[in-house]
Amino acid sequence: MVAVILLAVVVLILRRGVPAARATRILVWTVLLLSPQVHPWYLAWLLPLDLAAGGHAALIWSAAALCAYAPLDAWAQSGVWDMPLWMQISEYAAVAIALFFDFRSNSKRFA
Repeated sequence: MVAVILLAVVVLILRRGVPAARATRILVWTVLLLSPQVHPWYLAWLLPLDLAAGGHAALIWSAAALCAYAPLDAWAQSGVWDMPLWMQISEYAAVAIALFFDFRSNSKRFA
């Protein structure tokens, strides 16, 4: 299913003749949003593309990704990595809200 969605995005990009920098940004966003796990350093690919395009969602995601390290102390003591569900939901909710406002402020950025 992920491959089908990614292929559909590529087809839309090619049909609309999206410039290379914008197309790269859209593809990186798509891959990261469809990934089952996103380590904070994965955002290093997205952050410069998003900031150069005037977006703020990747910056919000980079800040929210710090939540991923919240269980670190407990893991060091118990060996169990237990990230609360509410923390994961709040991280991705912040990203979704930021993407909504980025899209709303200038829909031309997203092709």
